[in-house]
Amino acid sequence: MDEPQELLYRVTCDSGDIAIVRPFSPLAYHAFVVEAERLYPPPNEADYVQPLENAAVEGLTVPAKDNPKYTEAAVAAMRQQVNWTYLAVIRSGVVIDTEEGQEATIERYRPQIDILREQAGVEEDGWLATVLYGVIRTQRDILNIVSAARGSLTQEEIRAAVEAFRRPIQRNQLVNRVNGKTASRVKTATRQTAEALSGGEHHLGRDESS
Repeated sequence: MDEPQELLYRVTCDSGDIAIVRPFSPLAYHAFVVEAERLYPPPNEADYVQPLENAAVEGLTVPAKDNPKYTEAAVAAMRQQVNWTYLAVIRSGVVIDTEEGQEATIERYRPQIDILREQAGVEEDGWLATVLYGVIRTQRDILNIVSAARGSLTQEEIRAAVEAFRRPIQRNQLVNRVNGKTASRVKTATRQTAEALSGGEHHLGRDESS
């Protein structure tokens, strides 16, 4: 009997490096999200409720969601949650290799990492430091690696999401673009990547060699 092959993803980063990413359990990602919400909780709505000016009836208030300061605080908390979660995912070791091999990549970036250790106090170990400060160059790289770690997007789905984001597509066309996957899956991909997709296609695919 053939041994089961591990599912890995190849993510082409803007550095030119091809990162090999091992997806993890959805429960692991959920645990990161819960911890991020604990560290950066959303604002308390009660703190942003304001009395309604010139109200005909005393005691009327304006809901927190209609208070611009509440919206600003909520967006800031969400941004902190997302940033913390994405970096926590990468720090957990989901990037296990590069196409050229760990040792070669570490050696190639060693001079740059040594400077960062001396001048910026970088403390991560050799491989993690190489991934964080060498292989990864852009926010798009982070998004692609996290998407791969979640096993949520394949290259075909990303291309379909780009099309769906740029112009409406009929349901049957959308299904054909993802080889029979449901349109709802692509809508999810579009929602998850909408902000980053506005800059163009990502390079994310399964590692066919594994």
